[in-house]
Formats: sequence, structure tokens, C-alpha cells
Amino acid sequence: MTIKHSVSWWCFADKMSPAEFITAVKDTGYDGIDLVPREHWEAVQQAGLEIGSVEGHRSIEDGLNK
Repeated sequence: MTIKHSVSWWCFADKMSPAEFITAVKDTGYDGIDLVPREHWEAVQQAGLEIGSVEGHRSIEDGLNK
């Protein structure tokens, strides 16, 4: 069985530019990024990374907590 590892966009993306973050994730050896904003999907895919999950609502307050 192969286990693929990913990181969540919102945990790290505010600490560097989107391009720097995507490159860092790829260079570190992760397989993908979760919860990528739609405007960055193409860049993530072009880097050879997978998008494991996407947002389904505006925020935690408006979605998961109601």
C-alpha cells in the first residue's frame, strides 16, 4: 500500500507567495496540497502535485459549524 502525503494550503500559504509555497511543497516531497483556492489549481497541477480536497463552503463559521 502506498500512502500519499499532503499539506493544507491555509496552514502555510500566508507565510510565502503561492508560487514559493507550491515549490516548497514539491521540493519537500509531498504528493499534494489540500484546500487550494480555485485560482491556484492550475499552478498546483502544473507542479505535478495533486489536489486532495477542495472547499465546499465560504468559511468554517458558515459551513461546518451550522
